Amino acid sequence: VIAESLESYRAGQRLYQRHCAGCHGDFGNGTGRVGHLLQPEPRDFTSPAWMAKQSNEYLYRVIADGLPDTAMPGYRDVPSPAERSLLLRYVRYFADPAAKQALEQGLPLR
Repeated sequence: VIAESLESYRAGQRLYQRHCAGCHGDFGNGTGRVGHLLQPEPRDFTSPAWMAKQSNEYLYRVIADGLPDTAMPGYRDVPSPAERSLLLRYVRYFADPAAKQALEQGLPLR
């Protein structure tokens, strides 16, 4: 379990930039540098309706094992399990801009 903190947010952000932004985009909307070249196009994480339907277990498994019939690779060895958890928590912020803004500004969360 990763604590919801600015430190874990920033760590997840660094990992996301390193491993995910090229396809999913800096803002998580699926418009990364190479995203438009992929079929199907990368997932848009900014949809609150879609994100609300996804369990942490499912998202963690996709990060670890990839997604069949897509360009989403598995990251079983790198990043580490703890880093995959940081990535998962960070990706969830794309669909919750109010929480993301509060965290970035040091405001209380909910």
